Amino acid sequence: MNFDKVIEEIKKEGEEELKKLKKESDEYIEKINLELNKELKNIEKKWNELIEKERKTLIEKKENELKLDLDLIELNRKNQILNELFNNIADKLNNLSDNDKRKFFKKEILKLIETGNENIHFDKNSLKIIFDESFKKDIIQNVEKNLGKSKIKFIEDNETFIEGEGFISRITLKDKFKEIWDKEVLEISKRIFEEDET
Repeated sequence: MNFDKVIEEIKKEGEEELKKLKKESDEYIEKINLELNKELKNIEKKWNELIEKERKTLIEKKENELKLDLDLIELNRKNQILNELFNNIADKLNNLSDNDKRKFFKKEILKLIETGNENIHFDKNSLKIIFDESFKKDIIQNVEKNLGKSKIKFIEDNETFIEGEGFISRITLKDKFKEIWDKEVLEISKRIFEEDET
């Protein structure tokens, strides 16, 4: 009987120890669960922050790509306008009448004459029609009127330029092109940039 009592006592102590271990185990599991939940919340928070950061980075990258695409489209549009302008001016220059060419060369020559003793060389191949006798006479009369004298000489040559005392100035239809270009570009630039402001 003693033996049964000892067994009963051991059993009772075992059950108490088991209850104590179960309680400690439950408390430990609860503590681990709390820590785990806290850690999971931290991980979730960091993960959400990373996702938000990546989302913002992607949005910013896409916005920058879109802005660059729009800037390229705008630049291409402006280049197309300038190319059309260039072609338009080249057409105008090619279609200048002889009278318009005379006016241009007269204006440029009179602008460059300083003493009335200059030699005016002109391209005998392409400008002989422009530099006819009436044109030459008109230049001489204008120089005499402006300077009081004229010893202007016209010389057939392979290019067009004015040779004066200490200077040589070329005159080409490229100068006319530049004149038209500057005027047209100024106008088109105003329109382009006005569009940008709206």
